[in-house]
Amino acid sequence: MVQDLEAKARELDAQTARAKDLPTTKRVLAKQQKTVAENLRRQAAGSIMFFDKPAVAAPLVPMIADRASGCNLYDLDGNEFIDLHMGYWTQIIGHAPSVVVEAVKREIERGTTIGVGNTLEIELAEFLIEHIECAEMCCLAISGTSALMHALKLARASRGRPKIAKFANAFHGHDADLVVDLPEFRHGLAATDDTLVLPGTPEAFDLIRKHADELAGVVIEPAPPVRDPRPSYDLAFYKELRRVTADLGIVLIFDEVLRGFRCRFGATLGDQVVPDLACFGKIIGGGLPVAAVVGRRSVMSAGATSGNALRDLSGGKVALVGTYNGNRIACAAGLAHLKYIKDHQDEIYPYLREKAHWLGKEINAHASEHKLPIESLVLEGGMVMVKGRPPTSPMHPAVLLQTYLRDQGCFFSGAPIQISTAHRPSDLERISAAFKAAMANLVADGAAPTAA
Repeated sequence: MVQDLEAKARELDAQTARAKDLPTTKRVLAKQQKTVAENLRRQAAGSIMFFDKPAVAAPLVPMIADRASGCNLYDLDGNEFIDLHMGYWTQIIGHAPSVVVEAVKREIERGTTIGVGNTLEIELAEFLIEHIECAEMCCLAISGTSALMHALKLARASRGRPKIAKFANAFHGHDADLVVDLPEFRHGLAATDDTLVLPGTPEAFDLIRKHADELAGVVIEPAPPVRDPRPSYDLAFYKELRRVTADLGIVLIFDEVLRGFRCRFGATLGDQVVPDLACFGKIIGGGLPVAAVVGRRSVMSAGATSGNALRDLSGGKVALVGTYNGNRIACAAGLAHLKYIKDHQDEIYPYLREKAHWLGKEINAHASEHKLPIESLVLEGGMVMVKGRPPTSPMHPAVLLQTYLRDQGCFFSGAPIQISTAHRPSDLERISAAFKAAMANLVADGAAPTAA
């Protein structure tokens, strides 16, 4: 096994070297010399970033931004790029929107991290409780991962059972209980027997029934997950999951970190399927680190103090703590962002859906024209996944698109594209033209085999 992985690693190195020798890659490296140099300095200084990960789809040319505004980001060389990810899906009205910038400016002189409660924390919690169907109580956190960790503790404490179930290949942050089937996140974590991995099919319901006596909660995204967007994750599936978990007294946890407030204002499925707990992040922070776990009082109260520390200990209360939880600056940004989206939701959500479908069709048409093994999949909430038909490698056209689109003035990391309202029709036309030119250059460079 180890020898097999090492042989594959050597081939990966060889393919990466060939990819860096392509004419377009060399052109991008020449255009981003200061950015590349700063990345080398960062590595020499010992700064570790997630985006340095040695993966099959790792970027050939690093990206370090100097600033971002609207739908654009700017590198250290002064190059302007249309951002196709918008802070990894946190910004659906654009980078540095004036409504968020002004809110942060108003609050930052009043204190940053104070270490006690603040009115903005309360206001944001009240806002989330008002607009999320399952929310009777709320606890703020700083990341989707921390919100999911809180949710697991609440489920176990409220039910007195040890195990959590998740669906295969789904990503819910990097807590040890939630990455048992994701090898890229497992290294360095203790082994756990407290997670049941379910198939994304109706057979999952029989497994839940079989393990009901030891299951505290089931975690799932309320939409087909990006890593596994199979059609079986439909409304009927979620309704049956809700019925089964409710009948067995198992806490149903919706991971809304990616989807919440992206597909509609509030929870993804609204009142069609209401979970016991839901975790939110990304959009609710307006570009700053805010997340939340919300849910039914019967479950959330396991994290609320009685006011007596000894009674809390004997009653099995769980500690939901974090130095930056409820940070006033982040809450100001999140509130401003959410209030703007609420006031303009009738324009925002239809625009995101319409433009995502348009761009998906454009990408597919360009790939078909150039006979490349690339296809797009439109996800709800203005997102477009660009996939390569396997096998995937550093020389696969879908991976090389990261560099070839950079050459055309678009920042693409291989992750799903996020359309924002800052991407105006003229920007979207430029993105389509960039995909077309990038694919033409892939063929001209002889960069990868075309589709049959």
